[in-house]
Amino acid sequence: SLPVATAAGVARPEVPVPIAASMGIGSTTAWAKCYMLFIGIGYFFPIYTVWGAFDYWKLLFPHANVEFVATTVYQMGVMATVAVQAAKPIVDLQRPALLGLVGQLLCITGVFAIRFLPLSQDQQYAMLLTMVLGMSVATGLLEAPLLVLSSKYNAAMQECMQIGIGLGALISVLCRNVSKLALHSSPADAASAYFAGAMVTILVVIYCFISLMSLETPQLMRSEMPVNAEEELPLFNKKDSSPSPPASAWTVLGSVWVIQLAVFGNFLMSTLSFPALVTAVQCHQWAVLRSGHWFQVILIAVYSVADAAARCGLGWRLGITYRNVGYTVLVRGFAALSLLACVSGVVRSDAATMSVVILAGALNGWCNSICLLVPNEHPRLRSEDKAVAGQMSALSCNLGLFLGSLLSLQVGTMLGAVGHT
Repeated sequence: SLPVATAAGVARPEVPVPIAASMGIGSTTAWAKCYMLFIGIGYFFPIYTVWGAFDYWKLLFPHANVEFVATTVYQMGVMATVAVQAAKPIVDLQRPALLGLVGQLLCITGVFAIRFLPLSQDQQYAMLLTMVLGMSVATGLLEAPLLVLSSKYNAAMQECMQIGIGLGALISVLCRNVSKLALHSSPADAASAYFAGAMVTILVVIYCFISLMSLETPQLMRSEMPVNAEEELPLFNKKDSSPSPPASAWTVLGSVWVIQLAVFGNFLMSTLSFPALVTAVQCHQWAVLRSGHWFQVILIAVYSVADAAARCGLGWRLGITYRNVGYTVLVRGFAALSLLACVSGVVRSDAATMSVVILAGALNGWCNSICLLVPNEHPRLRSEDKAVAGQMSALSCNLGLFLGSLLSLQVGTMLGAVGHT
C-alpha cells in the first residue's frame, strides 16, 4: 500500500459558515474537489502559457514558428522523464509532484525574465527552448504521480481534474486576450503581464496540492476500497490488514492494451493538431482579424472553449466504454485531416476553419478525458492494479504527445510553416 500523503501544518482556509454554505463549499468533500480542479488547471498551465504567447514570439522571432519547435522539445522532455519514472513503481506521490510544480514555477519565471536580460535574439531563442525543456521535465515529474493519485479517487474527483485541465487552457487563452487588449500599445508589456499571471497561478496550484494532501477524504476514495464513512481516515492508509501486491505489469497490460492504444492515438492527435497547426491556419475572408494575428488568437480561444466545455460533459459517455474506446481515435483522425485541409489551403473558408477548430477542440477534451477514465472502470483491475495502469497511461499519453509533435513538426516543415530564426 502507498504511504500516508500528508502535509504537516497545512490546513484548508477558513471560510465563514454563512458564506461557505452559500457557496456550497462547507464540507471537506467540496474543498477536495475544488483543490483537484485547481490542480487540473495548473497541470499544463506553463506550456499553455508559452503556446498562448505565440503572437509575441512571432514579434520576437519573426522568421520562426516557435510553437512547432517548442512543442517538440516539450514533449521530448516529458516523454524521457516519464519513461525514466516508469522503470520503478511510484511510491512517494507528494515529493515528485511538488518538485514538478516548483520546477514549473521556476521555468515560467525564466520565460518572464527573457526580455529583461541582455541577450541577442539567438540567445533569447535558446533560453526560451531551455525553459520549455525544463518545463517538460517538471511536468514529467508531476504527471505520473497525479495519474496514480487520480486513480485512487472516485469518478467525480477524476472528472474534476479533467475539467480543470480544460479550464487551464481556457483561462490561459483568456488571460492572454485580456493582456493584449489592456496593454495593446506595448506587446512586450502585455506578454510580461501574462507570464506574471501564470506565475501566480502556479503558486495557487502548489497551495491547492499541499492542501489536498492534508485532507482526510475516505468518502472520495474508490468504492472498492472499503472504509467506514463515519471514521476520519488519511488519504492513504498507512497499514493494510490484508495487503495484496499488484499484478505484474504484463498482466495489467494484457487487460488494458486496447485502452493504452486509444490513449496513445488520442494524444498523438492532440499535439498533431494543437497548437502548431491551429496557429498555422491563414485568414482568408475576415481581413479585420489579420493584424496582430487576432484570427489565430481567436482560433486558440474557441479551441480552448470547446475543449473545456466538452470535459464538462463527461457524464455522457455516448456508448463509449473500456471495450470500445478505440473508436474515439477514428473520430479524432477525421478532425485532424479536416484541420490539415484548412492549413494546406484546400479549405479556404474562415467560417469552415472555425467550425473545424471547434470540433477538434471538443473532441480533444472529451476523447482524451474518456480514455484516461475508462481504465479505472475495468472490472478485471483491482485497486492495486489501477496504480500500475495509471503509470501505463502516463507513458502511453506522453509517447503519443511526443510522436504527435514530431509529426506536426514534419507537416509544418512540408507546408513551409516552421521557418528559422
